[in-house]
Amino acid sequence: MKEKEKTDGEKLRDYLGTIPVNEYNQKKNLIIYSCKIKSHTLNNWIYGLCKIPELAKEKIEEVTKYKIF
Repeated sequence: MKEKEKTDGEKLRDYLGTIPVNEYNQKKNLIIYSCKIKSHTLNNWIYGLCKIPELAKEKIEEVTKYKIF
């Protein structure tokens, strides 16, 4: 059986799960600042409550220097 592809929120959540605890809040704040969003918007993205805009995906990968999406 074919495994379903992960959603963008799941991919972002998986990436954030790899961040060491002492860097986690710093990385989240960097994403919030760079994408010019509120913290609740990032949480909505992480938990799949709303779609992550394409430009935000590009910005997230730019600031984290990691291919997520």
